Amino acid sequence: MTSRWRTIADMQLRDLTRRRVALALLVGLPMTWYLAEAAAGVGYAVGTGVLAMAWSAAAAPLFAVVGGRNVDQRMLQAGYQSRDIIIGRLLALYACSFAIALILGIIMVAGSHPARTDEVFVALGLTVLVSTSVGWLIAALVPRELEGTLILIGIVGMQVSIPVSGTASLFIPYYGPLRLTDYESTPLGPSGPIIHAIVWSILIGLAALALWTRRVRVWPSSIPVA
Repeated sequence: MTSRWRTIADMQLRDLTRRRVALALLVGLPMTWYLAEAAAGVGYAVGTGVLAMAWSAAAAPLFAVVGGRNVDQRMLQAGYQSRDIIIGRLLALYACSFAIALILGIIMVAGSHPARTDEVFVALGLTVLVSTSVGWLIAALVPRELEGTLILIGIVGMQVSIPVSGTASLFIPYYGPLRLTDYESTPLGPSGPIIHAIVWSILIGLAALALWTRRVRVWPSSIPVA
């Protein structure tokens, strides 16, 4: 039924809001990173906030997908389709991450007064798209949250060491958002970074969904016989 994805979205949102400590960390971490850099007078404070948002937006699907793996299998056995789980969970995750990104964007614009205000919000939106795919892919690869969190820290941390003005930056998923917030480089129109981020989010997302579908697939031998 078409309403099943709504049920999944509602369940996922309820699960996220019940994890109050985790939700507070998802909200507080990007704010803390940005405010610490802004208070220190660092010129790249907005970029740091975007990177912190990358971690937050990827951690949410990581915890949601790993934590819901057994539930997903039971729902498939109950007659739900994979697309119902995917659509419902993505909508819930996007709603949560975009809300955090909007609040963070308002704080960064008010605190740093960037020259291109609109590109700050575009960068945060692109970050949410890419990170949701990244978090789901990591969750499909690892058995537990601990391993996934360590991998996520490594991926986000690696972005700091790669200059966004070099050729190598084109091969990192977060080039688009970081390029839009790199005010020391020559100003660049948003079309290139937007296309780059969307393409990366789609490619990573397809890989994540393929691996996730295989992991939660209900094999015939696992279905109880009446």
